[in-house]
Amino acid sequence: MSNMKNLFSLFDQEPSLVEITEAQNAVLEKDFERQEQLPLVVEAAPDAIFAMPPVAYIKAGRHHKLVFEGVCTNCAHCSQPLSDAVSIERGIGPVCSKKGYLEDPKVSDEIQAMIDLAEFPSLVTFLVERYKPQGVRSMMNALVKICSLNRRSPVHPACCDAIESLGYTRLASTLRESIAVVEISVLSASDDRLKVWVKKSEWNWRWTTEIRQILGAGYSTQHKGTLVPAARKRELWNLIKKHYAGLCCKTPTGTVKIPAV
Repeated sequence: MSNMKNLFSLFDQEPSLVEITEAQNAVLEKDFERQEQLPLVVEAAPDAIFAMPPVAYIKAGRHHKLVFEGVCTNCAHCSQPLSDAVSIERGIGPVCSKKGYLEDPKVSDEIQAMIDLAEFPSLVTFLVERYKPQGVRSMMNALVKICSLNRRSPVHPACCDAIESLGYTRLASTLRESIAVVEISVLSASDDRLKVWVKKSEWNWRWTTEIRQILGAGYSTQHKGTLVPAARKRELWNLIKKHYAGLCCKTPTGTVKIPAV
């Protein structure tokens, strides 16, 4: 405004409206030119900040990344997309959550749960520091989220073991179902023979040769699986433990971890 007063002081009479407008425009143009000469500073958008950033690890010669935090977009069990806020927060859908998520454990072994996760020390630290003070259910909630964020990875079965050790046996069985490599089912109500199916990636000729050595066992093209007499289920189970120890098997009573022989 001081510049405008200097301009107006040159005249004895009052400036006209046109003269005032021209004087204002001149001042604005000078200010604009002054701002254009200043260096342009652009602030970079901040990167996503996690309290616990992902950790890279190697399992069976393959590189993996353990994700601790993020948005759970798919169910930890069936992998279907999650749409409601509660499911996204839990990491498991409304249908699958009915299969053990709300059960109350009678016995919880937190020490064994941490032993189950010993292969992933960063995950143990994450759980102990953030969730252990809040109780067993809080630790279970965190493990389900980890399963959702790390589906089809080596940490998934370890989390299932820890969930079972915390007392959520039914939930652990539900989560293991999606990673089962062997499935045993009863053929029908009138035929108690057991149908055995093995995931293609885990199938091998040695397994096929040995299972057919069980008395009465044989492959059925109609049922697309090997049929074993129910009376020979102990032999079948020992053979499964021999070939697939440490993996998961879906049975008529639930999905379990296959123990070592």
